[in-house]
Amino acid sequence: MKLKSCIVAALLLNLTLAGPLAAEMDWQVLREIDVDAEVRDMAISIDGRWIYILTATNEIRIYSSGGKLKGAMPIDPGYHRIQPGPREDILLVANKNQQRVQLVSVNPVIDFDLSKAPIKGPTDAPVTITVFSDFECAYCARLPKVLDQVAEAYAGDVRIAFKHYPLRSHKFAIPAARAAVAAQAQGKFWEFHDRLFEHFNELDEARITQIVKDLKLDATRFKADRNAPRAQQLVEADRREGYAAGVSGTPAMFINGKQQHRRSVDAIADAIERELEAHHQTKPAPQS
Repeated sequence: MKLKSCIVAALLLNLTLAGPLAAEMDWQVLREIDVDAEVRDMAISIDGRWIYILTATNEIRIYSSGGKLKGAMPIDPGYHRIQPGPREDILLVANKNQQRVQLVSVNPVIDFDLSKAPIKGPTDAPVTITVFSDFECAYCARLPKVLDQVAEAYAGDVRIAFKHYPLRSHKFAIPAARAAVAAQAQGKFWEFHDRLFEHFNELDEARITQIVKDLKLDATRFKADRNAPRAQQLVEADRREGYAAGVSGTPAMFINGKQQHRRSVDAIADAIERELEAHHQTKPAPQS
């Protein structure tokens, strides 16, 4: 018998003689979801944002990871199984009667609170682009130019709303976000926003002070507004709202509440066109 086989045999013998191992497990019910219908199958999206529940009433109910109902999608009778698809917004649904599998695009519409958000564009625009962003994020720093190009092409039909989502891995992201809130109080959010992103990889207190001077802000008021509890509360409220919507990284973009994963001009324009078509409006596509 080889040495490895002898060792394995000895271990098995010891386990047998020792009897069953005592195992402890700490468990608890974290949350309950009241579906109020017979459950046929369940699935969780690849990114963990959504819980899909297939009911005997021929619908797929979509819940947030926190257990809040976000919507329901009716389906034909006979569908009995669901499974996450190759992307976070794709769901596979199997029909045993028709021997068919459908790939279903699932993109819940999120209703964001924009009452305190800085907004660029007409208040009555039919399309709202909501962006969750971090001032030290390199990818976030590239997005404003893309969105400005889109907004110019769809002038009058698009508005852009900004939401703070400072990542904990970026040490100066929260101080920068609070500074932007203070600039917003003096009507200079977007100018401050642009300057922060111009220097996203070298932000510090000296840079903030220089931007305040360059934009001719009231330095005393700026300091008071930045250090006020309201600034931190607003930033945290945005971050909680983003987390509830499934934001896990930045930038995260939603067009009329639907998450938009592709960030090119053409991809955003296509999404805007679909929204405008839903509002029975048309606009020429922007040139990339």
